[in-house]
Amino acid sequence: MFPEGNSKTPRIRFKWFSKEWKEEKFGELLFRINEKGYEFLDTLTASKSGEMLKRKSINYHIQVAKESLKNYNRVLKNDFVLHLSTYESGLAYSKEIGITSPAYDVLRFFDKNNNDPIFFKYVFSNKKFINSLVPFTYGLRQGKSINLEELNKSLIEKTNISEQQKIGDFFCKIDTLINLYNSKLNKLKQIKEALLQKLLI
Repeated sequence: MFPEGNSKTPRIRFKWFSKEWKEEKFGELLFRINEKGYEFLDTLTASKSGEMLKRKSINYHIQVAKESLKNYNRVLKNDFVLHLSTYESGLAYSKEIGITSPAYDVLRFFDKNNNDPIFFKYVFSNKKFINSLVPFTYGLRQGKSINLEELNKSLIEKTNISEQQKIGDFFCKIDTLINLYNSKLNKLKQIKEALLQKLLI
């Protein structure tokens, strides 16, 4: 559902869409924001799932002085975050409003009307994008950082807003199904474990 190699169109596509995808510089798509002084908001952290989550929702407790929280950056819904593990998991998408570490770069769309955040959630977490970060990534494994100025010059493939929304919705539905089946799988494992314990008594 995304162009491969030098192609400007995907091999698999929804009906009625035929126009070529266009390239846009990363720095013309998103801009870095620096909004401080929101220490009263929930603190967010980047998760392995590629989303910004409230620390308290995942029982991640770390003591931070209130004065330090004043220097944390505000994150709004549909922002993206360049974090310490972006080099291996992509940009983190936020569906929450909160604040995050000043070590992270918070990025926001210039044009919110023609860029679907859910579509780009999948663009910025796929292997193609992650692999494209290699030239802008510096440092050792435990201390890697991405040069945002260099990343801003890189090209991102995108289609019109209608096709973006279709693709984003499609992958959201797949994720919902995966979560549903994972939940059922976990319940079956619990039932199995309970039955085994009873059999072995």
